[in-house]
Amino acid sequence: MAPRISLSLSSNWPPHLLAALAVLAHMALWWLVPVLLLGNLHTDSAEMAYWGFDPHWTYPKHPPLGSFLAANAITLLGHPFAVLVAIGQACVGIAALYVWASLVRLADNKV
Repeated sequence: MAPRISLSLSSNWPPHLLAALAVLAHMALWWLVPVLLLGNLHTDSAEMAYWGFDPHWTYPKHPPLGSFLAANAITLLGHPFAVLVAIGQACVGIAALYVWASLVRLADNKV
């Protein structure tokens, strides 16, 4: 008789911790792969970063927050490519955690 394989996530770990670990793993993977395999910024990312060095209330294609974050992070940390990819993944992770929090609230804490 073949052993049974269980795909359930039942464990002693709380669901919110599992969700946070999944988000962190996703962020780490999607930061590490581009940093190791690519070596150049996408033109839109470079444009957004350089707009942040000349602050305005608005820009032709984007609101100012992303440009300000990108320019300040590059100034503080250096290496524009790794920093911009990390900022992008941080935004994805924050959005994913807000989606998780919304789901928990809508499901009356059953998730």
